Amino acid sequence: MKNRLFAAAAVMTLLLAMGALSASASEKKPIFKAHFEIGWLSVLDHKIQFGNDGTYFDYAAGGGQDNIYAVTRMSLDLRLSRRGTLVFLYQPLALETKAILQAPLRVDGLDFPAGTPTRFVYLFPFYRLSYLHDFSKNPATELSLGLSLHIRNAPLSSNPWTAASSAPTATSAPSPS
Repeated sequence: MKNRLFAAAAVMTLLLAMGALSASASEKKPIFKAHFEIGWLSVLDHKIQFGNDGTYFDYAAGGGQDNIYAVTRMSLDLRLSRRGTLVFLYQPLALETKAILQAPLRVDGLDFPAGTPTRFVYLFPFYRLSYLHDFSKNPATELSLGLSLHIRNAPLSSNPWTAASSAPTATSAPSPS
């Protein structure tokens, strides 16, 4: 599923780029710029419930996410014309924590008693394809507005440290940015 989403985003990027390149053939050649960013993430609030009878669980308070995590993201900008830029961004986000349950936990019909050492996996990599249009007529300044398509894949799992990994609950969907 992950590879299909990436392939679909790559094909869409190429199609948009080819269309924009043919539209801007009379202007300068396209310019590529690559970016790599490193930052920090602190989970302020992260609560979730799996299943209708599942426990409403606070990952920050009970799942060990009360920490600071290093995060990265990469992007590739394709300047199509003086005023048009296509941006493809990928941000992997993976938080893996271990905690001893302070209270019983029910996840999708599975019960974990209090005192169970539990491994929590939160994966939220996402892809974003954006088109930006610069409204400034002055080349030295930029005032851009754009449109983005955000594609995410969020597998979540929790399981005892000693057991085999449980099948993650995954969601994949495009969402407006």
